[in-house]
Amino acid sequence: MIMVEATAQRLWTTRFVLLCLATLGYFVAVGTQIPTLPRYLSGTLHATELQVGLSALAFSVASLVARIPVMRGARSRTVMIGGCLILASASALLTVPSLTTVYVSRVLVGVSDAMFFTLAANYVYDVTPPKRHGTAMSYLTVSLFVGLLIGPVLGETVRVAFGFTSVWLVAAGLALMAAGVTAAVRLPRRTLPGPGARLVDLPARLWLPAVLVVAGTLGANGYALYVPMYSAGIGQRETTLNFAVLAGTTLVLRFAAASWLDRFPAERVVACSLAVSAAGLLTIGLVAYPAGLLAGTVLLGAGQAFLFPALLTLVARDADEQARAAAIAVLTACHDLTFGLAGMVLGGVVQYAGFAIAFCAAATVSAAGALLLAVERKPQ
Repeated sequence: MIMVEATAQRLWTTRFVLLCLATLGYFVAVGTQIPTLPRYLSGTLHATELQVGLSALAFSVASLVARIPVMRGARSRTVMIGGCLILASASALLTVPSLTTVYVSRVLVGVSDAMFFTLAANYVYDVTPPKRHGTAMSYLTVSLFVGLLIGPVLGETVRVAFGFTSVWLVAAGLALMAAGVTAAVRLPRRTLPGPGARLVDLPARLWLPAVLVVAGTLGANGYALYVPMYSAGIGQRETTLNFAVLAGTTLVLRFAAASWLDRFPAERVVACSLAVSAAGLLTIGLVAYPAGLLAGTVLLGAGQAFLFPALLTLVARDADEQARAAAIAVLTACHDLTFGLAGMVLGGVVQYAGFAIAFCAAATVSAAGALLLAVERKPQ
């Protein structure tokens, strides 16, 4: 095991580097299924838009239910097990092709997410200097988005060349690699308050960041779920470029301006992120052409660049060690729950009103979040 301690000055310690590398590998594995699984459901299994949404809901419910037990007494091997569960989920997809198999696979991915990213985000505060926490969180999420940049492109490339089975095999191999990297670093034991811990023990006004997570990521999750189907209706057969642009825009901005989270008020960063995301979703909904989808994708990527790390910074800055862990658990749970909500809510809108109305509705929700923050925010 590598036991390199973070110093008070250094950000890029061995443990932080390994944590970022493990996160990268994990989300490449997860990302391979973002564009391919909806196609597999709607094509191979002839699923409806609502059934595609149910697969997202299965992920979200499993992640939500598993999150608090995972956080109690968690340690580095729990993060490693989270990576291994992606292998199990891919193995499930290699069995009998059916909706039930897909739903089981998504449940496993949900539990995996509860184990992996929730703890990885919390460990950032243990292995980096206090004055660099915002920057460190931004870099960790850079690893996430690099994975989500490479994963969909890799998944679509493998699907086109070799088929769905090869995509599931690639995801399994990448998950094993991520678990192996995690095994190379010993992370500190993390423990939440007991089962009777109450929300009132968490940072004040946690409800607002939780609502903003939902408002800010509903459209992005809907994008991931339904753009592969939406693009076919506007004359665009492949979505590889769109997913690359989305993750690439987010990645470039987050990496180039990582220090902004330590320089500007988190509330201001969140408000700007929500407004720009709303503009991107509205563009996608109103301009039903490949060029409109691409332009909206750039705006959506720009809006998503700082939203989640800024919200994590917002809830962590006023919390002690125990409350911080619980707050991160709640916030990441809301993030995953939104994936399921996007599937159900936007899936229903798509089925009965069409893609354009669904994206415009998501834009309205994001804009409402920015307005809510403006109303609730108090002068510092």
